[in-house]
Amino acid sequence: MVLIGVLSVIVFQWIGFELQTNASEEMDNPQRDIPRAVYASGVISFLGYAIPIAGIVLTLSSDKLSSVSGFVTAYQAAVSGALGGAADAFNFVVGAAFVFCLLSSGTTWLMGSDRLMAIGALAGSGPKQLGYFSSTFGTPIVVNILSGVISTVFMILAFTLTSGNLGAFFAVVLGLVISTTTFSYILIFPALLTLRRKYPNVPRPFVVPGGRTGALVCVVLAVFWVAAATVFSLWPGLFTSAWDADHATLSRFNFELANAIAIAALIVVAIIFWAVGRGHAIHTGPVAAAGTTPIPAGAPGGQ
Repeated sequence: MVLIGVLSVIVFQWIGFELQTNASEEMDNPQRDIPRAVYASGVISFLGYAIPIAGIVLTLSSDKLSSVSGFVTAYQAAVSGALGGAADAFNFVVGAAFVFCLLSSGTTWLMGSDRLMAIGALAGSGPKQLGYFSSTFGTPIVVNILSGVISTVFMILAFTLTSGNLGAFFAVVLGLVISTTTFSYILIFPALLTLRRKYPNVPRPFVVPGGRTGALVCVVLAVFWVAAATVFSLWPGLFTSAWDADHATLSRFNFELANAIAIAALIVVAIIFWAVGRGHAIHTGPVAAAGTTPIPAGAPGGQ
């Protein structure tokens, strides 16, 4: 039951390492640089989680450790016990670092996902206008602005729904971010099998070992975990005794209604983008092993 409660957060922390591939055409040697970036970011993320957790475990006694209910309470217990009266000043430093981490993480996600959306729109996954790149900065400026507008709308709706309660607001927004992110990967991972089947001769510098069987095993395992994370973030406490209990100071009905509206809105937008993008979609047949896949017109590096 503990795993169900933290599964969505754990899975969310370990996705997104592929985002740097969206800028592969700007790298001198992407076949070398992208694996290095994935490995390095994985190690840094592991240390970023392991070091503070290890510090808390080593600082608190077993009886105090068993009484904490989350990272924040564990941090407070460890800092107050180790620093005493100086803990308040240290909390300001940690708070500023936490805000900086959130800002840098969100910016990185935005850069990678917005670029992917812009290139996808040029290739037929959405309106071609979304593929406009700034000639000065080389960034997908239309998608960047649109992302800001959409996120602001969702933020206002969530804040209104929670009546300004910051704790409830954080819980609702976090659940929505996790569910929408992991939900997208439910469709992304199976694309590996589809692309291998449709374009078997395209040169692939990054290949899952084991042939079709290896790819199938990886896809099934990955989809299982992101699907489970999506379900448990959309319905916290599912398969537990608290499956129908209130969540984040909201009634279960209101909480699930907010999630349902958000997911339904995203699905509708995706269908509209697909319908609009069909008119300029790029359809290519199997490419010879020595060939290359052309960059969509209008994209950086394209004609």
